[in-house]
Amino acid sequence: MWQPTIVPPELSSWVLTPLLAALTEINRAARRNGYSVPPLYRSGVRYREEPHGSERWLSSVAALREGSADCEDLACWLAADLLDQGLPARAIPLPSPQRTAGGGRLYHIVVDRGSGLLEDPSRNLGM
Repeated sequence: MWQPTIVPPELSSWVLTPLLAALTEINRAARRNGYSVPPLYRSGVRYREEPHGSERWLSSVAALREGSADCEDLACWLAADLLDQGLPARAIPLPSPQRTAGGGRLYHIVVDRGSGLLEDPSRNLGM
């Protein structure tokens, strides 16, 4: 079962969207600056749920070192891969109807490949 990103109630997709864009650009910059990062689906990295109450955002370099990552990490890596190929892509938050006990909204992060086509790298990598 996947553990979605947990966001405090005062935050929403308008906050997550630029953060996801920033992580995507960090992943693109890593390659431009000499880090050897393979495409996500050839990396061997798998989906792994973070412990309850923990939320770490990993670059592709850090995820590759750890061998696993969760939804925002994987989606931003895949978006960077696609953008580097000249294809449209962006990591986007999908809200869940569930809330945490403290009222926080839950999100799952996927890749919008344009024209409404969504790809879920977490599901593709073992979620």
